[in-house]
Amino acid sequence: MEASTIPRVKDVAFALAAAGECGQQLGRLPLQKMIYLADVLAPIWREISKPAQFKPYYNGPYDYHIQNTVDALVFRGFVTVSDANFRQIKTIECRYSLTLGGKELVNKLTHVNGLKDDFTLFQEIATEVERRGWQNIKSLVYAEPTYDCAVIAQNPERLRTESPTKNLSRSFLRDFRDSMVGFDGKPVSRRNLVQMYFAVLSRHATIKSESLTKEFA
Repeated sequence: MEASTIPRVKDVAFALAAAGECGQQLGRLPLQKMIYLADVLAPIWREISKPAQFKPYYNGPYDYHIQNTVDALVFRGFVTVSDANFRQIKTIECRYSLTLGGKELVNKLTHVNGLKDDFTLFQEIATEVERRGWQNIKSLVYAEPTYDCAVIAQNPERLRTESPTKNLSRSFLRDFRDSMVGFDGKPVSRRNLVQMYFAVLSRHATIKSESLTKEFA
């Protein structure tokens, strides 16, 4: 089986490559969170990939296909593991990065398989997370409306990021896109849409943090 046929391989490879361009290796949970943000933004960026399998999890949205995929890519030599730390039985912390073969895989996916536009989305996400600090990716995801509402409602069902009505970020961004035009009269660009989206997430995360601080003060 070729690596490109493994479920979620595009998402794992693109997330690690985009983070790597920022000089960042991703741990298990930051990898989940970055791909979750891509899934949330993908429908408005461009309809891509299969329906996500994320479910609410005590450490944020989690899709077991992602961990299975990165493990498979490690086994095949496309991804390397560093800083491994066994915290508990069956619990390991580590950081992932692409090997030379993994980078060649990304090149194949972007140029041969025609997925360059998909990779651009991951690059935009990585840029916005980099601006805010990778240590804050957790709070950004926790502030994402679809996940936040599922937690508040204590809803254990799959997070329907592919749904036009269930993906609350998609609805918000579509309304914003349709109501805004640039100074030249043209619709707001996708890059500006992502930038605005992360500004909203950052603000919401700050408000949530301040509310918790007051609650337990």
